[in-house]
Amino acid sequence: MASYDLIDKYLATLRAQLRWRGETEDLDSELRDHLYTAAEEQEANGLGRHDAQRAVLDRFGEPMTVSSAFASSGTKGLAVPTRSTKSSGQLAFIAALAWIMVPFGFAGSYAVERSVGEWDGPVIGLFLLGQMSLMAAASLTVVTFIGLFQRHGGLGPVGRTGIGIAALGAAAGLIGWFIYGWGTLIGVGALLIAGAMLRRGLAPRVATVMIGTAGLWAAAVGGTLWLFEAGPRDQYGDYPLVGLTSVGVGCTLLAVGLVGIGRWLWNEEPVENLIPGSATVG
Repeated sequence: MASYDLIDKYLATLRAQLRWRGETEDLDSELRDHLYTAAEEQEANGLGRHDAQRAVLDRFGEPMTVSSAFASSGTKGLAVPTRSTKSSGQLAFIAALAWIMVPFGFAGSYAVERSVGEWDGPVIGLFLLGQMSLMAAASLTVVTFIGLFQRHGGLGPVGRTGIGIAALGAAAGLIGWFIYGWGTLIGVGALLIAGAMLRRGLAPRVATVMIGTAGLWAAAVGGTLWLFEAGPRDQYGDYPLVGLTSVGVGCTLLAVGLVGIGRWLWNEEPVENLIPGSATVG
């Protein structure tokens, strides 16, 4: 195949500006074939090699314009890594740690209460640990969801609805024992956001699925245990062990999923000079 130095330099510049895309090599190969073929046609029409390349590249567009087009999402937003999305990745790690602390606090409180038979200092302390961890985890998860919304250039009405529902769940988390309230809201919100993300195909699939299905798995485990009346019944007619196990499953899946999402967002370098007149998006 003939050598086209101008096209090769153009593609090298474009690759650098599209480094955040997972399919850069496939895209580079496709564009190379297209531009080479177009240049060959120009040469066949009588243009010299340099002029043929120049004509093709002028018609194709500047690298900045082309990279912006590839970055545009269906919602007309820029689906690129920014400083704010990178920060969201860091917050996702903290949220994951907080989610792990939630079942430890609540389960520890329940275990100590059954052991001592009264609601005393250690019981209250462990419950507050679970409560504070829940509030921190839920709030940081919503912030991470907003970062994912930005990273995808928007996630449409489904994504916006998911963030809104998850935010309501975070607010409901102020009442720690209201598991079926905040758990359902956060689970539904995460499911909607994950579904919208999977359609875009940018985020790590396994981590996204874990976040989206955390609520479903928690409900399935809790429902199964409830049918078998697992554990002792309290004075309110509930099965604490069922709720605690369900919370443990959901929180663990959310935590692992957030670690995967956090690693992805944190490892991406913010895209620079994608928009004329802007140093770094975000």
